[in-house]
Amino acid sequence: MNPGSSISVVDIDIGGTFTDIIFSSRSSGIRQNGTSSKGFFKFLKVETTPHDLGHCVRDALEQTVQFLGLPDLRNLLAQVETIRLSTSLSTNLLLEHKGPRCGLLISKDWKTKYLAQYAPNEQDIPFVEANLVVEVSAEMGSEGNTNSSISEEDVRHKTHFLLEQGATVIVVSLSGTEKAVQQENEIKRIIHKYYQQHCLGSVPVLTATQVNNGFDYLLKTNTALFNAYCQRDITAHFYKIEDYLRQEGYTRPLLVVNSSGETARVAKTKAVQTINSGAAAGIFGVSKLAEVHHCSNLVSVDIGGTSTEIGMLRSGKIKNVRPAFLGAETTGRSPLLDITFPVLSTLGIGGSSTANINNAGNLVLGPESAGAFPGPICYDLGGSEPTLTDAYLILGYLDPQYYLGGKKILHIKTAQKIMTRQLALPLNMSCEEVAFQLKSKAVELIGNEIKKIELQTETPLFALGGGGGCLGVDLAEYAGLSAVYVFRQSSVFGAFGSSCMNIVHTFESQTNLRISPHSTQQNDGDSVCRSLNETIIPLQHKAFQNMRSEGFSAESIRFELELELKSESIQETEKSVEYPDKIDFPNIIFWSPRDWPLLLQKISTHFDTENLPQDSFPEVQISKIILKATGQLPHSEITPSPVDLPLDGNLPPVISGTGCSGYKGGRSIYVGNGRRVKAKVYEWDLLSVPGKYFGPAVIESPDTALWIPEKHSIVFDEQKNGIIQAVNRA
Repeated sequence: MNPGSSISVVDIDIGGTFTDIIFSSRSSGIRQNGTSSKGFFKFLKVETTPHDLGHCVRDALEQTVQFLGLPDLRNLLAQVETIRLSTSLSTNLLLEHKGPRCGLLISKDWKTKYLAQYAPNEQDIPFVEANLVVEVSAEMGSEGNTNSSISEEDVRHKTHFLLEQGATVIVVSLSGTEKAVQQENEIKRIIHKYYQQHCLGSVPVLTATQVNNGFDYLLKTNTALFNAYCQRDITAHFYKIEDYLRQEGYTRPLLVVNSSGETARVAKTKAVQTINSGAAAGIFGVSKLAEVHHCSNLVSVDIGGTSTEIGMLRSGKIKNVRPAFLGAETTGRSPLLDITFPVLSTLGIGGSSTANINNAGNLVLGPESAGAFPGPICYDLGGSEPTLTDAYLILGYLDPQYYLGGKKILHIKTAQKIMTRQLALPLNMSCEEVAFQLKSKAVELIGNEIKKIELQTETPLFALGGGGGCLGVDLAEYAGLSAVYVFRQSSVFGAFGSSCMNIVHTFESQTNLRISPHSTQQNDGDSVCRSLNETIIPLQHKAFQNMRSEGFSAESIRFELELELKSESIQETEKSVEYPDKIDFPNIIFWSPRDWPLLLQKISTHFDTENLPQDSFPEVQISKIILKATGQLPHSEITPSPVDLPLDGNLPPVISGTGCSGYKGGRSIYVGNGRRVKAKVYEWDLLSVPGKYFGPAVIESPDTALWIPEKHSIVFDEQKNGIIQAVNRA
């Protein structure tokens, strides 16, 4: 791969409701509408087609071709070096129960413990049904010692039972560590002996250690089951998209975005790595823009069509969680997975979230969603339940003639009619007041999640997603945040975040290396450093092999090393230390005279023990070694220029003589309690910047809208990114 040959980059984020595409070029090689371009950054939105994700990808690419004035898609793809794809498909499969029936072969005496994590309702277990969890007689001790041999007849009998119960994929997960790999592979061999892979009766068999080889048996099993649950459908969609691109002349591999902020080829990606990858990419993009705007502490809220994701930066670093809950808030269940995830919380609140009245007579919003089809009532495609988008329209935030730049006309009268019949009349409210209450309910649900976060003083909110501009100010005030940052690319932030990513492969190895109070002397450093190197060097060899298959030479790879730490003595003192604790280390291979003192100093600083006497140095366990190998890819600009024109090439008329560029007129906005205000409406892409605008105002574009309430102002920079704050005006 030759980074210097880069012409252009395409990033696609497939969400539950909309699919976003970003196209950027850094050279004059691509001609826009027949004229040479010096480099640009453009984005478009199309509706997601859940039945066939390849269809919305094709639609997005074809509209890009139309926008750029190119002859055909082949002409575009011939000039594109990198295509990255992120998606929420894996999460949607779980939400919609569309994965295969998984059978689980588990260690003896572990079934009850495994099911207990979902008590009291064992019938509502993600990934697997309780009757498809079967024990096999291959017990393991805590250190991975074999207590009994594997019975071939037992494995054959248990496998036959699972297949009779309808299992279409089998996961083998045994307790222990090193021995578990051998035992799981032996069971897999036995299954394939009786159900041979080349026969119609064959069934896919996945061993847990292929996916995760962690110490925690339940986490390992959950992670492997999720991977098996999603692997078939994700593989089918990704390869179908890649085959389509290849047929159209694209010769490079399709890159898949991982939830840890990395990308890799489809063939090198596990299904579990794609969990909410669009949301994770968005938070990665937040960290890049935070550097530009000098924000070291912030909360981000990405409000999409189906869900809302909350992220956080603290001291300039993304706040990750591991192990991570997968959509506990949206699914009502809490499967813990052994993954590193930058999304602190996921809520089933978005533009297509449906509203109803519960048995207690209270207004309820989400987590059910109308999706892209039938979508909100105002789409007039058969939707029968009021949604948050219907509320935005009724309140006045959206122009029914300008949704998606006029590509979709919204039917406000239909929305008002059904909102009145289903919600307003039963609640004895006006239609507008119900819409306002729906918006307030969304603010309450999302705001309560933000309040759970320990915030620093003067923490701002980055309001992202198509709905971030409608709720941002109210959320900031509800949760006590200092200001609201909005960005021209906010509505396509998942695609923007992936456009900043490189190819990264992560390699992990569990260890049990302890540094005790008595091992702080230099003569112990040789032993510790030697043990670290014995683990790191094989990981590095594996990294060279994988990155070579991605097209990178050994000298072009950048390595990063992290050590995961545990310290029971520190945790017992109730110091504020996040788990798992990690320290970055500058050197990959350890040399004792140089690195032993540095390692001790980093541990001491991390656990805040610098003022403790030498003999009270805490016992620390290095529990995991994490090696990351990075290959550089072309990126989009951090401060891009926005889309110049809608696809039809025509902007709505701008009223002249107002003394302000981009002014489109006035609009009545409902603000609650029977009150309306007259708001100025501006076209975002035609604003005079840098500049300051006062509320009440609506600032709209083809892809999103900002609501600036009374007693607030927004200051735009030269890239049309804005900061909204409360103001005191006489």
